[in-house]
Amino acid sequence: MLPFVFLAVNVAQWSSNELDLGLQYLPVTERNRILRFRLKADQHRSLASQLLKRYLFSKHMDIAWEDITFKESEYGKPSTAMDVGENVDFNVSHHGEWVVIGLCSNGTIGVDVTRYETPHESVDAFVDCFADQPILLQLAEDELVKLHSTKNESQKLQLFYEIWCLKESYIKALGVGLHKDLKFVNFLSSKNAGKEGQNVVVQDLKEPENEKTFVFNLSYIDQEHPVAICTNAKVQGSEKILSSSSLKVGQTKQDKEKNGSQFDIVTFSDM
Repeated sequence: MLPFVFLAVNVAQWSSNELDLGLQYLPVTERNRILRFRLKADQHRSLASQLLKRYLFSKHMDIAWEDITFKESEYGKPSTAMDVGENVDFNVSHHGEWVVIGLCSNGTIGVDVTRYETPHESVDAFVDCFADQPILLQLAEDELVKLHSTKNESQKLQLFYEIWCLKESYIKALGVGLHKDLKFVNFLSSKNAGKEGQNVVVQDLKEPENEKTFVFNLSYIDQEHPVAICTNAKVQGSEKILSSSSLKVGQTKQDKEKNGSQFDIVTFSDM
């Protein structure tokens, strides 16, 4: 098996045809869970998540589709319920038009994709919501200062979503969900600043050892969807595979267009 596998599927054009056909390949419990969503878009993303997980283990680990089963931790992180014969971890995320999945060996992994959504209020007011939230949903002080000092509204929104995408990938790799004090998780520490954007390194005031343990990759799967990877996988060359190809936080649009995502695109027909 490869040390990392990253896959993504776009559900923007899915219809009742994909939904009806895809449900046939899932257990009854999963079908019912998907159909409980009221909005079709939510049904499509949930279906894609379930199909993509099974496709990953069927294609890349040669496990029969009908033998693939999953469970969740107390914080909601999925894992395999069947014996895969190797020390692997995986994580799934979906938002907007995309569903992504990442798998690693010999470590843990978190992935997150998010779509830019323009707030109804000003961007500053939107950002300030994350200063007034309970501590589990807060931005770090350095992050708030940098966001408020960014004058361009579009760049400010881009910076916010990149920070939040990285935070999500980090806590998902840790497997703790929003049971982590995000106010103490900082991706805009001045010591990691570069000439063009911010090097993607976490500063965790509660668990400082994680700065040297976890590596990150930030990219764009399209112009509206940043996607982040976080892992502590003990894989030779993981630093080169991920962090050296990562965007910096807050790089320009031209840089984003030059950067390639780590994720291989699959279609409904592939799965």
